[in-house]
Amino acid sequence: MTDSNTINVVIDISHHNGNPDFAAVKAGGVEGVIHKGTQGISFVDPMYATNKQKAADAGLMWGAYCFGTSADGVMQADFFLNKVRPDSQTLLALDFEANPQGASMTLEEARAFVTHIHEALGRFPVFYGGFFLKQLLGSNEDPVLKNCPLWLSQYGPKPIVPPNWPTWTMWQYTDGAAGPPPHMVPGIGRCDRDIFKGSLQDLEVLWKSGTPTPSVIFRLTMPFMSGEKVFEIQQALKAAGFDPGPVDGQFGPLTRNAVVSFQNSRGLTIDGEVGPQTAAALNIHL
Repeated sequence: MTDSNTINVVIDISHHNGNPDFAAVKAGGVEGVIHKGTQGISFVDPMYATNKQKAADAGLMWGAYCFGTSADGVMQADFFLNKVRPDSQTLLALDFEANPQGASMTLEEARAFVTHIHEALGRFPVFYGGFFLKQLLGSNEDPVLKNCPLWLSQYGPKPIVPPNWPTWTMWQYTDGAAGPPPHMVPGIGRCDRDIFKGSLQDLEVLWKSGTPTPSVIFRLTMPFMSGEKVFEIQQALKAAGFDPGPVDGQFGPLTRNAVVSFQNSRGLTIDGEVGPQTAAALNIHL
């Protein structure tokens, strides 16, 4: 299920998973746990606080997700933040899927949710979705949701990414029954398991930032932006078959033209700038 560029070290759980032995979970190779925090504007997972402390005691990275409903997106985001009280080490996620118990979240309310999280904390949450998301988005681009790292739900041998994202960041490949193995986790048994695209160090960066949004977006300026990161961008462009001119660490017109061509070939927003989405498509970290 994994290759040299991915790691299978994340699980996501809720009160339905009983009373996990997090020391055994950690010993079994898991590094991060994403737990249901809230649903809509009224439900708080009864095991959230207990499991958060137990996971911390076991040395596991901790995350929280909100299961979205049709309620106002900003109200759901506020309720979520008030109940899970995230710190800088808490990964946040929005679970965007069909609601079997009532009306489902709309794309409009999802945008309101993630935007409010960003306004409150300066970072976008991870965005979880699968068939329901693909059904609503179709081939359309959503400039708000694409800021969120994609947590893809797909119980098959191969992840199929909605066109709105250049790639997936996490892939929930099984719910503990459907999907390819492995399904079991020591200390829990069968549960949702998630593959991360990157190294453990990359996962730790995502966990702390919640999104690869950088403080600097690389673009054509006068004088030219320069440095090791521009050099890395040029190398990635060249490896992808797009000529940035001299690989000299100077973001000049030829490098911008190469970025434009690359963006056009990948169906990205064509702006000649290397921000989070273009960087992800180039497989580099800003």
